Amino acid sequence: MQNLDSKTFFAFGGGVQSTAIALLLIHEPHKLLDLGLTLPKTIIFADTGAEPKAIYDHVNQIFEMLSRAEYDTVVVQRIEKNGSIIPIHEQWWGLASIPWFTRSLDGQVGMLKRQCTEEFKIKPIQKEIRARLGYKKGQRIPPLTAKLWLGISVDEQRRAKINQDKWLNNKHPLIYLGWNRNDCAVYNYLHLNRNVSKSSCFFCPFKHRQEWMRMRQEEPDEFARAVEVDKKIRHLVTIGKCRQDVFVHSSGLPLEDAVLDQLSLPLGIDYGFGKECAGHCGV
Repeated sequence: MQNLDSKTFFAFGGGVQSTAIALLLIHEPHKLLDLGLTLPKTIIFADTGAEPKAIYDHVNQIFEMLSRAEYDTVVVQRIEKNGSIIPIHEQWWGLASIPWFTRSLDGQVGMLKRQCTEEFKIKPIQKEIRARLGYKKGQRIPPLTAKLWLGISVDEQRRAKINQDKWLNNKHPLIYLGWNRNDCAVYNYLHLNRNVSKSSCFFCPFKHRQEWMRMRQEEPDEFARAVEVDKKIRHLVTIGKCRQDVFVHSSGLPLEDAVLDQLSLPLGIDYGFGKECAGHCGV
């Protein structure tokens, strides 16, 4: 593959939109070049350690295809100070950084602060980019030194933001093409002959109710893992992180009960990926 830019990177999320970009890079890169874009030499997937097996299988397949097309592919993870790699759902000391739901004594449902995308997606990707550009930790990088492609489509354009790190210039190929999520899904099916699932941790609090129902019916093992996480986080108050019990499900009820009863639950607040920063999850 010619015309690959070593200072252009693609944050591959493993979902519908990111997959469409990857398939364009493989099959029709001219469509992206015609937009005036420089093609990324390196495609990066940030692994939280908590994606469903189907997503890992999908990422492996797409990365094999990208490698054959002469793109560099790399999987990054958050590394602890002692050098260990711990999946996000096993880091009980920091679970308050995940936006779990809380329920007050009067039944009001709220949400804890979200830091997981920053810690497990954005920072590992930026660390890899820094290294490939030849900059050490803390070393100043001039503004707009590198370009970062993100898989945000026109129907999620509110997520398309200027990167807070001024040395990175975010690019949104799908928006420039005018593609929405359905356009991406159709393109993926044409090239893969199968549907592509949304990428997210198996216990992600941002899952819609239909996703929890589907997961319980079609992926019972993954659902059982999510139920275990839900039980383990219930009393974060015991480690001084929260004054109220916390839950995976937006109803503020135990996950297993909520999914069984959710047809009778009130709609409540819409906690969707639209509130997620920078478009690194769910794409």
